[in-house]
Amino acid sequence: SAQALAAAAARHGERSGALPAGVASAAALQAQASTLLRQAVALEQAVQAARDQRSQAAAATQAHAEAARLAAGRATEAAAAEQAATEQLQAACLAAGFADAAALRAAMLDAPAQEALQQAQDRFVRALAEAEGTAQRAAEAAAGLLPPDLAALALALRQAGTAREAAAAQAVLARRALEQRDALLAELASAEAVHAEAEAALMLREDLDRLAEGRNTGLSFEGYVLCGLLDQALAAANRHLAGMLAGRYALRRREEAMRKAGLDIEVVDRWNAQPRPAATLSGGEGFCASLAMALGLAETVAAHAGARQLGALFVDEGFGTLDAETLDTAVAVLEGLQAGDRLVGVISHVGELRERLAARIEVTAGRGGSTARVSTD
Repeated sequence: SAQALAAAAARHGERSGALPAGVASAAALQAQASTLLRQAVALEQAVQAARDQRSQAAAATQAHAEAARLAAGRATEAAAAEQAATEQLQAACLAAGFADAAALRAAMLDAPAQEALQQAQDRFVRALAEAEGTAQRAAEAAAGLLPPDLAALALALRQAGTAREAAAAQAVLARRALEQRDALLAELASAEAVHAEAEAALMLREDLDRLAEGRNTGLSFEGYVLCGLLDQALAAANRHLAGMLAGRYALRRREEAMRKAGLDIEVVDRWNAQPRPAATLSGGEGFCASLAMALGLAETVAAHAGARQLGALFVDEGFGTLDAETLDTAVAVLEGLQAGDRLVGVISHVGELRERLAARIEVTAGRGGSTARVSTD
């Protein structure tokens, strides 16, 4: 102990006259003793602390043993409670229709599903309450009423079903007929459009036909062209007629109001400037007008035939009605035509005219037939 160590140190001091080997002096020895003393004190304290810890450990060990004993008892009780709870859980699962707890846990819903199920249950409860109220009111309203004839109602239902099927079949037929009518209407609309176009084209052609026939103006297209040609022929005829009959007459196409224009010719008498029908001319005047008209028509035809000239002209009869003066005028006109490189032939039985013509073909009838003789004076 420290005390023993101190005593030893004192005894050692008393014996300082005899120092151990390796110690230089008593002071050094004293220093070593002090160091050893301190170490001894520290060791004594450490030993005491170890004893205290051993005492505490022994007490703790005893406490732990007691706690372990109690825990073992509780564990035994908990195991028994667990076994009982397990048996109760299994019984409850079987009673609820589940094979075991695992099946129960598999059937459990999550929170959102439970909430939705709860809401559906609430709605069902409300609907059930409303249905019960409706049933109660219906029962109250049906109190005292006779029960319906179910057989008759069943028959009526079957008849209604048959009628419904027949109506459905009729509806299908009607729909098909409607589709066919729609197709016909579409074809009719197309045909109407084609008819409208054809009618418009027909109206255009009818207008052109009426215009050509003169049904709108009183003068046909052909008549219009002929009137134009006749006007040209009359203009050429008047140039010849101006040298005959002292230039008294002129020819023109007659146009009267309220009458369709035609090809009638009238004569204008320059002595009184009055028109009159060509039939009012005397024989000699008519012959001169006819001759002038023939010459004018020949010139007009030549002008419309590619500028081809008519080199021959034959005048048949008409000379027997002329007086001497008119006959001279007609012959002078014919001689003037002959001088213009035209061949003029006259067919006549008038002796005076035959004497005026230098070259003649005389035709004589006989028993054996007619004979012709060319005669020149």
